[in-house]
Amino acid sequence: MLIATQEQSEIAAALRLLDAALAVAPRMEVALELKERSLLCLCRFKEVADMLQDYIPSLKMVISEDESTTGSSDNSSTQLSKNDSRSIPPAAPPSRRNVEEAGQWRYSELGQACCHLGLMEDALVLLQTGKRLATAAFRRESISLSDDIFSSIKHPLSGQPERPPKTEFESISHLLCHIKLLIRRKTAAIAALDAGLCSEAVRHFTKILDGCRGTPQGFLSECYVHRTSTFRK
Repeated sequence: MLIATQEQSEIAAALRLLDAALAVAPRMEVALELKERSLLCLCRFKEVADMLQDYIPSLKMVISEDESTTGSSDNSSTQLSKNDSRSIPPAAPPSRRNVEEAGQWRYSELGQACCHLGLMEDALVLLQTGKRLATAAFRRESISLSDDIFSSIKHPLSGQPERPPKTEFESISHLLCHIKLLIRRKTAAIAALDAGLCSEAVRHFTKILDGCRGTPQGFLSECYVHRTSTFRK
């Protein structure tokens, strides 16, 4: 109820209660999910990423590379330093079964946080995974419903079909489209830069910066740096 109010003070109060619950039961799935949602509402994106760092694709790649170049003793110290007290217990290898068992919310919440932090490639992978899991869950639920239930949903007693509110699924779909557009423009700009087409690269970076509404600050900063370095060439 506190989180549903969308009031910052109420969400902060809910977060304190969730922290108390997680101190007793660190693996309580419902409490973990609610905490992530609370942190997102409070725009504390870095904390979301810290809690779910084991699910960030680029971080997993870096860790895998480190493990392949260091000895077993170094691996132990790396694992100890990587997992702090705020982290959710580390994820298993990313097989299909483990992804499904992890829960759709992890990927959706972390994907949104990564987007706000400017980690667009990570956000794209995470949100696509979350969307796929949400779609699969909806299909399973749909199959389990009887025709009578479907009929009552589509044709309520009032006789007028209800217009559903904007769902989280739709919000994530919209965010995915925005992320894909930004990544596509950035990729085109860097490709032009690598090909020595500086004016073309500047044009692509300028498109990103001119349409910066809703674009994460971290991503914009990176594009500013690229465009500035392009001007100097």
